[in-house]
Amino acid sequence: MLEYHKAENPYVPRGKDGRPKESHLDVLVPVHSRDVSAWKSLLTMARGGDTEKDFLKAMVQRGYQPIASGKG
Repeated sequence: MLEYHKAENPYVPRGKDGRPKESHLDVLVPVHSRDVSAWKSLLTMARGGDTEKDFLKAMVQRGYQPIASGKG
């Protein structure tokens, strides 16, 4: 499962030249630890707060510190 990037992936959109579209290049590389917190810079605080509202109880039960609390 962690070597998904080595498999032929028919779901990756390709251009007329057969190469993967630039917007999907990350699907073709292995997972890296630098990607773990990428959402923090890609997700706005407002949208992140909305998401936390939806999942707050489950997050706290699993030991995650919500960002919206001001302590994340």
